[in-house]
Amino acid sequence: MKKRMKLPNNFGSVYKLSGKRRKPYVACISEGYNKYGKRLRKIIGYAESYEKGLDMLSEYRKNPYDLDFKNITFEDVFYKLEKELENLVDKEKMSKSNLKNIRAVFNNQLLKIHNKPLLELKTREMQDIIDNSNVGKTTRGYIKTTCSKVFEYAIIELEMPFNSNPADKLKIGEKEKSEKHFPFTDEERDILWKNTNNDIVKMILIYLYSSMRPNELLKIKISNIHLEEEYMIGGSKTKAGKNRIIPIHKKILPFIKYFYNPDNEYLINIKYDSYAKEFKKIILLLNLNPAHTPYNTRHDFATRIKRLNINEYIIKRIMGHSITDITEGTYTHRSIKELVEAVNLLD
Repeated sequence: MKKRMKLPNNFGSVYKLSGKRRKPYVACISEGYNKYGKRLRKIIGYAESYEKGLDMLSEYRKNPYDLDFKNITFEDVFYKLEKELENLVDKEKMSKSNLKNIRAVFNNQLLKIHNKPLLELKTREMQDIIDNSNVGKTTRGYIKTTCSKVFEYAIIELEMPFNSNPADKLKIGEKEKSEKHFPFTDEERDILWKNTNNDIVKMILIYLYSSMRPNELLKIKISNIHLEEEYMIGGSKTKAGKNRIIPIHKKILPFIKYFYNPDNEYLINIKYDSYAKEFKKIILLLNLNPAHTPYNTRHDFATRIKRLNINEYIIKRIMGHSITDITEGTYTHRSIKELVEAVNLLD
């Protein structure tokens, strides 16, 4: 048996544990002696071979780190990070939806690495999670974001010994072409008009004859509805889309009046999740295209109104799209009457 070279003083040592083990070699350093004169050792890690144990010692000597870090898991750091993210939400420096999405991927897609020591977690392992997750690009992006934030917190706040953030190299791939927009056919709209005794059908038709996103109708306040002038004020998402004039098509005016109750704060009192479930039920019940989603109605409205001979700036006003033309965007005031007349051109 080849005699092993004596290691330098205070370098550390590698010894083998008894029994059958996957990593039987222990790399450790000396921390002096106790009051009885017994040497105190602190374990750096475990290795498959003596040589790998030496490499572990050598690496540690080049870049010493707090050995308590070796047991800190991905999960441990995330829970510390989570408190910081909650503070950002409270200070309105981060949206609630962003935090919700980060928590979602942590509890679902990243479950596999919860108990993985952070010092041992490799870029390849995280990339495999992204590559093998049957999710869209947005969720893959949140997987990368969550991993990146965990390592960033570990490096900055915990001063863990990483030369760089391993998650920065993660790739989330190209965005898949969306197949979610399925405009309603003329036949489908006819079927809906024959079933207006149903409140969800009334709502679907309101969407089909307005420019509203699904959540926008559900946030319309009674105080922002002007029945005589046939318009509402509402909208969300973008600067151009917020608090915009939403003209009421003559065909859906009776439905707006039907839902209108001056004693309520909102026109329609239903949560989006409940509406989405009822939407799907009606679509199936009436034998419409099962691929329809609540978002198809806005897309349908946009598709139909663009076929008409309407000024593009009027369409942008109605849809809540930004206008880059300085003159049109700043100086031209489109009257409510113009907007109402434009939507009424829809069949």
